[in-house]
Amino acid sequence: IEVQPETTKDLVHIQGIYRPSGTRTGLDKQYVNRKHEREEWEHLNEYTERHWDETFGLPIFQEQIMEMGFDLGMTGEEVDDLYKAIKTAKGVGRGAKELFEAFEPTFRKYADEKMSKEQADEIWARWDAMQGYTFNKIHATSFAILGKKSAVLLANHPREYYIALLER
Repeated sequence: IEVQPETTKDLVHIQGIYRPSGTRTGLDKQYVNRKHEREEWEHLNEYTERHWDETFGLPIFQEQIMEMGFDLGMTGEEVDDLYKAIKTAKGVGRGAKELFEAFEPTFRKYADEKMSKEQADEIWARWDAMQGYTFNKIHATSFAILGKKSAVLLANHPREYYIALLER
């Protein structure tokens, strides 16, 4: 990816995006274009602004989806069901696709009160595209920090880096 990360936060976003759902749907390219201001974009509504602003209007992490669920008024149990539906990959495991599809009426119950049908359709479509293979932010952060430290060691102390790598 041509992200050209400048901060640890950029590395965290890259870790979250570079998952099968992000690359399969073109989310990675959208992120790069938005980050480098090659693509104009605006938020769908105040919910996407609150929860997707940090990632240039794109849902990347499981927490963003769960937080939006709470913000729409879902109960803790419903958000937990949403989490299970989002994290389960389509076609992987018994009933994965059905689990996600079964959650749509719950989403619509809350979304229809708070936004237009078109906005709800767009959010649901983005969630559907992400379904399965999403990362939570803490995992992405852990991998990003480890990757950053490894890169610094490799760049500044290659001999020691390879010795440590081979000794493991």
